[in-house]
Amino acid sequence: MDPPDPSARPVRGFLPGVIALIALLLIGLLWGAGDLLHTADTTLAGSDTADQIALGIQAQQNLAQAPQVTCPAREPVRTGHTFDCTLVGHPPRTIHVTEIDTRGEVRWSLGAGT
Repeated sequence: MDPPDPSARPVRGFLPGVIALIALLLIGLLWGAGDLLHTADTTLAGSDTADQIALGIQAQQNLAQAPQVTCPAREPVRTGHTFDCTLVGHPPRTIHVTEIDTRGEVRWSLGAGT
């Protein structure tokens, strides 16, 4: 009688693969459904928006520290909504802000000094 071939792998059935696939699908569905429980913000916090813009100005102008920016306390989250913030300084400058999506992402541009 010949000894068993060590390179031969035992044949396992089709069932363990199906069980693993179903388990992975369930985990994926539960993980994704959990994301549905989080509601989107309906307002932008002015301080968060001001911080984001200040850091952008700091990077754009290669400043040692972020400038002071003020924005309205709250603005509705709505694609295309526009509002103004202020770059504090002498003279103060207006920052035009446009919301680009319903997640609160914004695009801003620095206006001329007033």
